[in-house]
Formats: sequence, C-alpha cells, structure tokens
Amino acid sequence: MTQITVEMPERDSYGEIMKGYFSLMRGFGIELGMRCDAVLSELDGVNWWAELVSQRRDEQENRWKGSVNRFDPGLMLPEYVWRLDSPLAKALSSKPDSRAIAKKIQIARNSWVHFTTAPGPLELQDVATLVKQFASLNDLKISTMATRMINRLERIRNGRYQPFNDVIARWRIDNPSTPAPAASPAADQTMPGVEQPPQPDPGVEQPPQPDPAAETIEVEAPAIERRPPIGGRWTGEIPAGRFIPSAIGDLVDPGRGDGLRARVDADLWPRKRRLWLAARPLGGVWVDELDGAVGGYVDNVPRLLGYLGDEPDDGLARGFLTPRYYEVSAGRIVDLDSGLALEDVVSADAREAAQDTQKTVADSTPQRAGLRLSTYGDLVAITDDGVMRVAVVEPAHWFPGHL
Repeated sequence: MTQITVEMPERDSYGEIMKGYFSLMRGFGIELGMRCDAVLSELDGVNWWAELVSQRRDEQENRWKGSVNRFDPGLMLPEYVWRLDSPLAKALSSKPDSRAIAKKIQIARNSWVHFTTAPGPLELQDVATLVKQFASLNDLKISTMATRMINRLERIRNGRYQPFNDVIARWRIDNPSTPAPAASPAADQTMPGVEQPPQPDPGVEQPPQPDPAAETIEVEAPAIERRPPIGGRWTGEIPAGRFIPSAIGDLVDPGRGDGLRARVDADLWPRKRRLWLAARPLGGVWVDELDGAVGGYVDNVPRLLGYLGDEPDDGLARGFLTPRYYEVSAGRIVDLDSGLALEDVVSADAREAAQDTQKTVADSTPQRAGLRLSTYGDLVAITDDGVMRVAVVEPAHWFPGHL
C-alpha cells in the first residue's frame, strides 16, 4: 500500500492555495498512474510503460520528449483523452463523461501553470470538483480527499474556517498563563510511568531557532506602481469608501449618496457595471481615485475588477475565467458539458455572428487546445505550451447564460 497525503489549505493566501493545488494534483497523478500500472501490468505485461514511451517517441510526439513520468497527470490525461487506441483506455472508464472531465482537468491545469487564472479559493474549489468527478467515475480513492478539500474551501470562502494555529494563539491570548511557583526538590521528581521530555543541556550550544520574520522580505517598489491584470489580487492600500448596487442600476456610496454612473460614459455604463459585478464582490466595490481602478472582495480576497476609464488590455484574458470549458470540434465551438455547438444554441438573428466567431476561432486555435472564457468576453485557447486569445465575444453572440 502507498500512502498519499493531500495538504489542505489553511486560509485564502496565495501560498496556501498553491499548496492545496499542487498537493491535490500530485496525489491525483500518483493514484492515476498506479491504477494504470496495476491494471496494464496484468493485461499487457510489466513492460507496458516502457513500450508506450518508446512508441510515442517514435511517433515524435512533443509531450513524450525528455523525462516522462506515469504519475504526471499532464501526460496521462491527454494520452487517455486524445489517443483512443491508447492502452490507458483499458484501465480507465470508457464513458464519454469521463473523457470530457479529463479534458477539463487538463485545461484547468494549463490555466494554472501558465498563470491564466488568479488562484483563489473558488478557482481551487473548481479544480477539486473536477478531480472528484473524474475520480468518482473511475473509482479512485482521491475523491475522498477532493471532497474534503471542497468542504474546506467552502468554509474558507464563507469565513467559517479558523486555522488550528490561529485558534490556539487566540486561546493563549484570552488565557494568559500565570508564573509558576519555584519548584521544590520534591516537585522536580518525575512521575512514575510518565516519560518526561528531554531538557536542554546548558553546557551545550543549542541550534538557532527560526526567525518568523525571515519568511517575509521587502523589496523596493517601482516609482510607478503597476496594477495586476484585471481579476488579479489588489495591490496597495484599499480605499475606505464603498459603492453598492442601487435599485435604479447605479453603484452608490451610502454615506455620501453619490454614484459611479455619472463618472462613466453613458453608453459604457451597462457594460462596466456588468463586468464589475460579474464576480459578485461582497460588500460593494471601491475606487482608487489615483487611476480610477475599481476593486472589491471576491471570496474574501481583494481583487482588481476594472477601471472607470479605459481598461488596459494585455491581449489575454481580462477578468475572471468562467466555470465553463469548450473545444473546437469539426470547425465548431462545442460546450464540453452539453456537447452542443455555438451556432445551434444562439438566436436566429445572432447565428451569422456566431458562425463568424466559430470560423475565426477555428482558424487560430491550435489543435487539441481547450477554450476558456473570461467575464470580459475574452476567449482564450489553452495548450501545454501556453495561452493565446482567439476572440472577444459579446453575451448576445455566445451560449445563452454563459456570459
């Protein structure tokens, strides 16, 4: 038996979220590789892996160059999804849903590796949900750990989870210890049957204790502070004022009564308001008067939501990636959940625009790439090699309810 440990995140910090992601994916990859090895060693012999690697290298598949590992889900999932003649089909489910979810996991993995997504509790919860779904279809035990991570992240997002160390520290503050009386020679004796911890020898130099402050460094900031991409974590001080949605479609500061609608071009206001609120920021939004940046708390994490004025465009995905996954199949954009094509679900008056979008995307999307859509309408193609934006779409020309 092999033990697989998955480290659960303790809070919504970047380090804790990344710890949870890589720990979950490593555990998933180990069990996936062991399942394939156990089944295929019995069916095809113990050399099945070496034979598969040799065959793929003879076919000059880029993914199989250099060092390869059967515990790498970034290698095994594409083999299972795209090579219908692969021996992995004997070890994993033949259900279409299993392959569709495997595609989603691979797309999500590339999104994280290529920094397309700004990691947070919600983004990690989406990955854990996909791992749980795939594991359930293939009877993998990692589903138990994925379920536990989903529950932990839900509590972190709702503010109902307190890290154990924080609870202990708070208890010590509320219950300060009193100085112990001087020990008498009789009290210095050990209790029978109870092992006492070793005491340090005053004559021996003790190793230095780690300094908690050493875990943090301060670096000099540039003269002009640069904002993260839209959707990224807010940097710098957070303004005190808040603007909350009003009944007439404005965003209003309850204390002063002024709104943001008057500060944005009338033609742009409906779009701006929709983009800022797409991620459901808790407690309204704030505005930095220095550059008009708009921010808000998304799942307890301060995020950059957009700008009052022009939005910087880095050519990739602005905003937040939606939880949908797509692919190009036979020249058409297909939703992996429903299996429906874009041109088949839009209204009649939007069909021509949808067909133009499909052609543009099909012509510029690499083979076997996954597609993700951001709240700003940026459609990006994601592969093992990187990310590229292939279209910008409007809600009326996209899958109903997806944007």
